[in-house]
Amino acid sequence: MLTAASLPDFTTDYPLAPEPIARSQRDGHVWLRGVAARSEVAAYAR
Repeated sequence: MLTAASLPDFTTDYPLAPEPIARSQRDGHVWLRGVAARSEVAAYAR
């Protein structure tokens, strides 16, 4: 089980094309494949 201390910090830049940026601004979220594993996302959601 992942803990907050063992999670990546996600502070490095992740380059995005204009389309996902516009989608994020429109929808309030964007799906970035490969940025985090499901287990990491689940741990941040807790």
